[in-house]
Amino acid sequence: MENYFSRCGLYCGACPYLVATETDTLTELSERLKTPVDELKCAGCHYRPDQDCEFHTCEQSAGIQSCAECSDVPCLKIIALNNDEWEHHSVVIANLTRIKEIGKTAWLKEQQEQWKCRNCGARTEWYQKECKQCQTKL
Repeated sequence: MENYFSRCGLYCGACPYLVATETDTLTELSERLKTPVDELKCAGCHYRPDQDCEFHTCEQSAGIQSCAECSDVPCLKIIALNNDEWEHHSVVIANLTRIKEIGKTAWLKEQQEQWKCRNCGARTEWYQKECKQCQTKL
């Protein structure tokens, strides 16, 4: 579950790219998005040290592993991410606040429960409209 913890406060366990990597459905996702598999494959934020990420760079210079550890949160970078056009980014400030309150492990458990189908318990993803397993509307 550690690889579902992102630096910026996103829950990577609901990311379609990471889910496809873990469930061996990258080819299907690649065909649907018309994007090469290599560009979609993801093992989570903390497992990609070569990534070009402004949060990773900032955290390295501050000697921390997550924006939740930073005393400047919410900084301008986090505010910009929280307010960009991607709906799943709109929770990063709330998530970072919650991580500070209850800790990373408890937050990950909460997120794991939040990103399950209420009917059958199947894992769900950002922007998913219905459960892939039981077709319940999410």
